[in-house]
Amino acid sequence: NILQAGDCDMMICAAGHRAMGMLAFETQASKNLLPAGQPFHPLDARADGFVPGEGAAVVILKRLTDAQRDGDRIHLILRGFGASRTASLRESVGNAIDRAHQQAQIRPGQVALVETAARGVPAIDQQEVQAIADGYGVSDRQQPLPVGASAGQIGHTGGTAGMVSLLKVARSLDDVQTMPDVSLNQPADFVAEHEHVIQAAGGAIPLAVDSGDGTLLAGINATSD
Repeated sequence: NILQAGDCDMMICAAGHRAMGMLAFETQASKNLLPAGQPFHPLDARADGFVPGEGAAVVILKRLTDAQRDGDRIHLILRGFGASRTASLRESVGNAIDRAHQQAQIRPGQVALVETAARGVPAIDQQEVQAIADGYGVSDRQQPLPVGASAGQIGHTGGTAGMVSLLKVARSLDDVQTMPDVSLNQPADFVAEHEHVIQAAGGAIPLAVDSGDGTLLAGINATSD
């Protein structure tokens, strides 16, 4: 909003997460949030906890007209945002998806990829995936929507996870395919039951353009811990 209002011309947006202290591990283990054995991808049927991760990410935000004028390399255009907070995670995610689509003035069927906030805790991840299936199941999509989770590559990075997802999506759109997700061999039941709407696979999935003007569109989910 600050950029759109003209109060500044460029913003440096950064996020960082450091949580490798013993107390953090003890707390997560006491809540059964960590895997009991070998970790698997958050959307894999064998996932039973998340791998803690650390990291930092930085992006530079400018108005599109200014970036074009200055000859900047443009990695992504942020077209719409949505937020919601209710007692139900499924309802909150669904509301946020609808609001983002409305602000961006796009249809669910135009989106080529969704990066989820899934971390490897089935009771939580299932609610998010159900909301995604609800939001995109009403579209006239010809192929199931590819979904991914950055926690499958570098672990769950807490408050940095949303920024990590942004960078991952930028790379995927540039490559016109999803980034391969390691240790995802068998999609979880809560993913497989919506296979007519969404798809998750370990290998790269080509992205289909259905925006009407050749533009690849993607959605990013981020939830607060």
